[in-house]
Amino acid sequence: MHDDYAVFVDRVVKRYGQKEVLTGICMKVERGIIYGLLGASGCGKTTLLSSIVGRKKTDGGEIWVLGGKPGEVGSGVPGPRVGYMPQDIALVGEFTVKDAIYYFGRIFSMEDSLIAKRYRNLHTLLELPPDDRYLKNCSGGQQRRVSLAASLVHKPELLIMDEPTTSVATSVSTFEIGHGSTDILAKKKILKARNALNKSRMKALLDKNLKQFYRNITGIIFLMTFPILQVGVFMGAVGGDIRNIPLGIVNDEAMSVTCPGFSFNGTATATDDRACQLRNISCRFLSYLDHPMIDKVHFETLEDAKDAVLHGKIVGAMYMSSNFTSFLEERIDKGKDIEKDILSLSEIKVWMDMSNRQIGATLKYKLIDLYTKFQNSLFDDCDFVPGFGDLPVNINFIYGDGDEPYTVFMIPGSLITIMFFMGAIMTSQIIITDRHDGVWDRSIVAGVTSLEITITHLVLQASICIIQTAELLIVVYLIYQQEYLGSLWLMYLMVYLQGICGMAYGFWVSVISTDHSMANTVLTGIFLPMMMLSGLMWPTEGMPPALRIFSRCLPFTMAIESLRNVSKRGWSLDNFQVYSGMGVGFMWTVFFGVLSVYLIKKKR
Repeated sequence: MHDDYAVFVDRVVKRYGQKEVLTGICMKVERGIIYGLLGASGCGKTTLLSSIVGRKKTDGGEIWVLGGKPGEVGSGVPGPRVGYMPQDIALVGEFTVKDAIYYFGRIFSMEDSLIAKRYRNLHTLLELPPDDRYLKNCSGGQQRRVSLAASLVHKPELLIMDEPTTSVATSVSTFEIGHGSTDILAKKKILKARNALNKSRMKALLDKNLKQFYRNITGIIFLMTFPILQVGVFMGAVGGDIRNIPLGIVNDEAMSVTCPGFSFNGTATATDDRACQLRNISCRFLSYLDHPMIDKVHFETLEDAKDAVLHGKIVGAMYMSSNFTSFLEERIDKGKDIEKDILSLSEIKVWMDMSNRQIGATLKYKLIDLYTKFQNSLFDDCDFVPGFGDLPVNINFIYGDGDEPYTVFMIPGSLITIMFFMGAIMTSQIIITDRHDGVWDRSIVAGVTSLEITITHLVLQASICIIQTAELLIVVYLIYQQEYLGSLWLMYLMVYLQGICGMAYGFWVSVISTDHSMANTVLTGIFLPMMMLSGLMWPTEGMPPALRIFSRCLPFTMAIESLRNVSKRGWSLDNFQVYSGMGVGFMWTVFFGVLSVYLIKKKR
């Protein structure tokens, strides 16, 4: 009985959550007729048509199309037996008119020569726009006619149109009268099962993705320059030497606050009767503050200097008492027998503004470093044993350098983070665009599988990732000449694989998101927590134990550590702390991929 009808719908039920959209609907469409499905807006017409073409699964009842159930092996639905013209245009704006027809012809595994013949016939019959006109530049009516031609190019047995315009409906009637009903009406035909991956469909999809990419100049500029811009801004703005920190100076010992005519000669002299004879030592120390980091601001009184700190005009106030030189000389001579008052007066006192900890701490440690150099110089002039003024802790470096800027610590994390989120942004935006424009659904009705669409998108974007990864490493290690000890190719592979992981994450975001706004919210919402927890800005050793364990399970926390081990320690893949980071990223890639496929199937 089902074979006698083009479409046979028997007591179909469809629910969205608790809302029942289709309630026991029945419909019979005979072969060889034009059937009109009428109903108010929102009554479920599109849902019913989507179920007929196999895009949605029903919650009850049966649907038979051309003698088979949609989605069953050999039914040809979704596939070449049905031509589907959705309510929206559902075509790629970067396609020309000719590209659109050829794309769907190749989806149906047609030879190019046959597509060309069908295209010429349809072009004349439907009065299509010029071959090379981009669809985004066509009028609404022209786009609808191209959409109709795309659904007719393979001569389907059944043509389904969702809310066609009057002009399109007229074109269909003309097509039927002029060319016979066999082109658009039902005939029984059993097809072989679709291959899981079809070479012709994959080729058509890759061609579509490539044209979408290279015909979008703004997108190309963004994808190719944004990684360079990001890493360039990072290298230029983070970790550089801080300069011109205003430091207030109050020197009660000097006749003038600026020590005019000061000379090193004779400020420290070794003598027989005492450890060292000192003169004008406060000015000698101030000469060590002639450093790019420090901008000396002289004050007459300590109260004025402290007031400037309170009002944010300077970062610190330094004070040296009158007779500072004699008190320091006595401190050196008497050692453990010195009085507390003399000890206090021989100190250089500093009041700091630590509201900006990075600035305050940087100035603090620089002053300590400069005083150590001043002290060693002083002891050298006084004939002390070389190194007497050093701290009694001798630190040697096996990896790294004690004077490395903070940038060196952040480079691995920045490379991994940039590549991960670039991959996520690319995938989520492109796939959501396909779904929003209807291209995804229309392609699937034509017989394309979700797996084929996903693979072809990932192939193109993985190719783009190759270029973006190279750009990042070129900027960091060739242009900025950052040192690395391990294999550059291994470092490249690690960063690239994080881009692939980001693409899998972006694919998952595109599946759970209804539009671009939601996808952007998910991407930006996860960015800061991931950055904070990954050890990019601060070592994970500073976290509470439970949070540290959680952070190490995230996609790129261990990947950052692995990349740092390769670049700064020269380790290779035979070390667990290198391949473990790659392994965690790989597991997240598989997880996002499997979860996305599951959600796609569940949404049907």
